[in-house]
Amino acid sequence: MRRPDGTFAPGSTGNPGGRPKTAARYRCLLQGQVTSETFVRIVDKLIELVVNDGDTRAARLLLEYTIGKPVPIVEAENDAAPAGPTVAEIVAVLTPDEVSMLLARVEASALEAANAE
Repeated sequence: MRRPDGTFAPGSTGNPGGRPKTAARYRCLLQGQVTSETFVRIVDKLIELVVNDGDTRAARLLLEYTIGKPVPIVEAENDAAPAGPTVAEIVAVLTPDEVSMLLARVEASALEAANAE
């Protein structure tokens, strides 16, 4: 049920059926198929697309999953830095091996690009 102002009343939802059950099944199937080797190949390809082809969609995907989506900048009255997640909080969702692997791949690709120039 909606209120006169168009918002949902407490206890009401715009999605009464919830998320489709198939989405969870597909996610489980995909996670079972993506091995560490496959993950590394995917990351390598994303980095290649960013560094060699300037693919902005690949760059956005890579950055959003490594450092997180950008948060809006709010100007503080006292010129203090805006509050937001720390790098540690963002990286906390990745395993240490994933972080190390990702950073190594980014560094290697950046070096390759620099040497190619």
